[in-house]
Amino acid sequence: MSRLTDPGEDVEIPVPWGHISAKWWGARDQQPVLCIHGWQDNAATFDTLLPLMPTSLSFLCIDLPGHGRSTRLPDGVPYYLIWDGVILIRRILKHYGWSNIKLMGHSLGGIIAFLYAAVYPYDVEALVSLDVVAPIFEFIGKKSVTQMAGLIDKFLYYDEIKDAKDPIDDYEGMIELTVNGHRGRLTKDSCECLMTRGMYQQPDGKYKFNRDNRVKVGYIAPSSPDFVRHCAQSIKCRYLNIKATPYDTESWPVYKEICDLISSSAREFKLIFVEGTHHVHLNEPEKVAKHEFRTEMDSSRADLDKYVELRMRTRTPAVSITDRIDSEIRTSLVHEKGFLVPGN
Repeated sequence: MSRLTDPGEDVEIPVPWGHISAKWWGARDQQPVLCIHGWQDNAATFDTLLPLMPTSLSFLCIDLPGHGRSTRLPDGVPYYLIWDGVILIRRILKHYGWSNIKLMGHSLGGIIAFLYAAVYPYDVEALVSLDVVAPIFEFIGKKSVTQMAGLIDKFLYYDEIKDAKDPIDDYEGMIELTVNGHRGRLTKDSCECLMTRGMYQQPDGKYKFNRDNRVKVGYIAPSSPDFVRHCAQSIKCRYLNIKATPYDTESWPVYKEICDLISSSAREFKLIFVEGTHHVHLNEPEKVAKHEFRTEMDSSRADLDKYVELRMRTRTPAVSITDRIDSEIRTSLVHEKGFLVPGN
């Protein structure tokens, strides 16, 4: 199977406060898989994985606001990272005129994709989630209440000082700082990869981080466990979850519960375990790529009828769906049942 060989093309997507910086891999004449990075990372998190993907697919990897090369939110405006991301996906789709999309997200990006697939269940064809399944529960209840004052004050602090106290160093010093900050979970090569978009060179030759410090307190609005469960039961697309091992056994029961709920409602669900760290897709991309992402065709009439029936029952269909007639829905399902799934 031929693989993507181009290094990706930088693009800018206009938004009201500036632009979203992105990297487009593969053919520009087909709708790409929209890829969303993790917290305080950037679009380069997919740079080692995508060259192992088939040429039949293209990918658009975005820098979330305040990350990488994308424009920061205006002064005084807090980041609500998760819902900012959901709204941003919708904004990007409207900009390009896309629908029935495929999503791939790592960590925070996987959470954003999970929520988008729940909110717009009939406008998502497939979702690949890397080492995450849903918004974390640890911030719920009493703990979230006691932490909220500190988060708000920290936001106001970062909003005031901007990047005045950010480290400034030569290239090797910044890479070493990044490696140490990840405490061995990211290789030096992976850190250098991320820093191609994560830092910039100043006129004096020294380097400084790109990210907006305010994103460090972007979890000010947590989701309740019941809300997350309802979201999981709303997802209808094909869903592939790749989980790094070894994992936190304490949180596994909740992780598995959400996977089971998704499986009960999704058209197809697969959970794959891959040995490695939280950034296994970046550190050891071949471990993820060996499951070979491919497109499968399936024109099962029973599955088709079940899907159309579910679409008709939804109370909040995506705008793009309401403009389609039933025959168009059926035709698209028969001829394009695309899904990124493991090859084994």
